[in-house]
Order: sequence, then C-alpha cells, then structure tokens
Amino acid sequence: MGRPYADGDASSYPLVAVCIDKDKNSQNALKWAIDSLVQKGQTLVLVHVNTKGASGGVEDGAGFKLPTEPHLKDLFLPFRCFCTRKDIQCKDVVLDEHDVAKAIIEFSANAAIEKLVIGATSRGGFRFKADIPTTISKGAPDFCTVYVINKGKVSSTRNAIRAAPRVSPLRSLIQQQQSQQQQQNQQSQSQVSVASSGPRAEPPSQRWSSSSRGTDPSETPRVDNNFRSPFARGGMGPRASRTPT
Repeated sequence: MGRPYADGDASSYPLVAVCIDKDKNSQNALKWAIDSLVQKGQTLVLVHVNTKGASGGVEDGAGFKLPTEPHLKDLFLPFRCFCTRKDIQCKDVVLDEHDVAKAIIEFSANAAIEKLVIGATSRGGFRFKADIPTTISKGAPDFCTVYVINKGKVSSTRNAIRAAPRVSPLRSLIQQQQSQQQQQNQQSQSQVSVASSGPRAEPPSQRWSSSSRGTDPSETPRVDNNFRSPFARGGMGPRASRTPT
C-alpha cells in the first residue's frame, strides 16, 4: 500500500486528502486512496465543501471547521466507518463555499496537502456545469499531486513539481492529536500492568489430616485437600455404593 514510512510518525507520511460528497465516485476515490496512498495508522483528511450557506461548525486548532450538524455528520459517517475498518485515522474538514473548486484549491494551499484525491464529476455529486476536477487539477498548488478517480481507476493525474512546505497547520494538529493518543494508550497500558501485578490471592487453606501422620513424630505430614472430583472413578459421594466382597 504505497511506499513505506516510519511507523507512528505522522511527520513521515504525506498529507493526503480525499474530497467527499454523496456521489459514488467519492466512495471510489476513498477506496483507491486507501489502497494506493495510505498506510495503516496514518491520518487521512476527509474534506467536504458545503455549498448551502454557513454550516455553523466549530473550528479546530488549525482553523478548519468540523462537521457538527446532523446532516453533515451523516455524510461523513460511512467514510469514517470504512477508514476504521482499514485501520486508518480520519480528520474531518468542512469548507463553506459556493465555489467548490475554489474552496478545494485554497484548502490545499493553506493546509499544504501533498496528495489530493477527487472523484470524477457525476450526477448526484457536485452539481455544476464546469468540470470541477479539471479546474482543481489546473489550479491546485504546484506541490500537490492531484488524482481524479473514475469507477475505481485513475482517469487523470497532475503531478507535483516541488516539495510541499514544511509548515502546515493541519499536519501540526494531526501530530499533536496523535501524540496525545499515544500518551493515553501508554497510560492505559500502565494501569493494566499495575492491576495485573497486584498482590496475588492467597491459596485456599489446607487442612492437615490427623490420619496422615506416621508413627514418627518428626515425619512431614501429607496434605489432605479434602476434595474429590465427583467424576473420579469410584467416587466417595454420599450416594456411592460399594459391591460387597
């Protein structure tokens, strides 16, 4: 799945974003990105352009809006579920803008997106006369590679010609969240380790059988656990009977 990167280090991964909407090609774009560009444990950015006015969502630490309204959460949900099954982390971003191409281009520049994946225009998707994927490919920053996916395959690619800026508010936020998650996991593991290494329960008391001592007072007595399995052959339960000799 793509080229290898250092495990657990968000700074070693390329910043990948997938544009999502309600159309089928958005789902195909996500599947292709996970199969081709993303490693397990990596954070993938899911970005949606809300063209129906202000979404009212709250901003994260990088200044990007989160989906807080029910209809936006419902839109992101299947994409998030698919990522979870693939062991991929998600970062949701909502852009409030009537011009979809403009919003995506500006977001890619501000967030320093290195790889942008877009579904080809189709009915039920971005309903504009202009070919939005083509407009985005032409206007995206020159450090961003743009992939247009149609029916699960790459229909066009616009390659980057230089490296992305080192400073990215979105990458910094992802690194911070990943670091906090790792600390929480370490604390949880420490708590489990302490609980498992606690004082052990004392073994059940054993009774010395007076009949187990020999004639020699110095002889070590045998332990009589005073318990016999009811499934043992020749059980000595109260209903057990013996055949007279």
